[in-house]
Formats: sequence, structure tokens, C-alpha cells
Amino acid sequence: MAALTRKQIIDYIVRQATRGQFLGDRRDSNAPPITWQNFSQETLRYGAKALRERLSGLPRQQLLQEGMATLEHVEHAQAQQIAALGRAEQAEREKRVRAVHRQLAPAMAAKRDTSRSVDQTIAELVGPLLNQHPTWSSHRCAGAIELRVNKALRAKGRRPLAQDAIRKRVQRYRTHAR
Repeated sequence: MAALTRKQIIDYIVRQATRGQFLGDRRDSNAPPITWQNFSQETLRYGAKALRERLSGLPRQQLLQEGMATLEHVEHAQAQQIAALGRAEQAEREKRVRAVHRQLAPAMAAKRDTSRSVDQTIAELVGPLLNQHPTWSSHRCAGAIELRVNKALRAKGRRPLAQDAIRKRVQRYRTHAR
């Protein structure tokens, strides 16, 4: 690989400083009269000329140091942009999750209410049964109240439960009722 010339190094530094808009020499078009609207762009043009003049007067070693510093700065800026994109993507994902959660919250609340309703129905039926027969197992209690529980649930517009699901709720009732 051939060594870079002074002109190539200076062009790279000035191009990076002006984000590729100007080179600071006669290759740039003539500057129009500065107005309020074009002030920031023309500031870059005149800054590019001043930077090129300063860099042209530097010894080669200092010019190489400036070029390396510019290269490191550009790489650092690109890494920050990539990190910012990652943060933006993460924020977008979190925003989508929050939106889905907001949409699902009413359904989840309704499901909790349904579950509480089923638990209350089972508690109403199993409480007196356990008072009469405190030694019965959860399986036996579930078998004894299955028909009445499912009839009560159907009357409330709910799905009937399998005996195993009733048994688990009876077990939970026994644990929390003590």
C-alpha cells in the first residue's frame, strides 16, 4: 500500500470535518453572498478553507497525528451511532411491549375476575362439606362437589371444570382457609 500524500490526508480531514460538503480549496464552488438562510452552510465552507490552510502549514508528522486523531474520532462517532441505534431499537421494542400490555390488561383483568369467581363458587360449596367431613381428601371433596360446581359455573356463563382442576382449587382453599 502506497503512503498517503499530504493532499490526501488534508482532503480526508477536511471532508470529515465538513461531512463531505467542502474541501476548502478551489474544487469547492464559489461562495454565494451569505444570508441568514445559508449562514450555517457557508460557515462550513469558510471553516474548511481555514482548516486546510492550518493543516497545509503543519509538518508531515503533525499532519499524520491530526489524520490519526480524525480517524479515531470518526470511528468513535460511528460506534456511538451504532450504540444509539441499538438503544433506539430497544426503546422501540419496549414501546411495543407496553402497547401490547395495555391491550392485554383488560383481558388479563377479566381472567383474574373469572378465576376469583370460580374460586368463590368452589369455596361456597366446599366450605360446608369440609365442616361436615374434615378428614376427606381433596380428591373426595372434588368428586362430591363436581356436578354442583359445574352447574353453578354454567349458570354464570362459565366453562365447566375438570375434576382435577376442582381438586387443585379445593386444595388451595384448604391451605388458605386454615
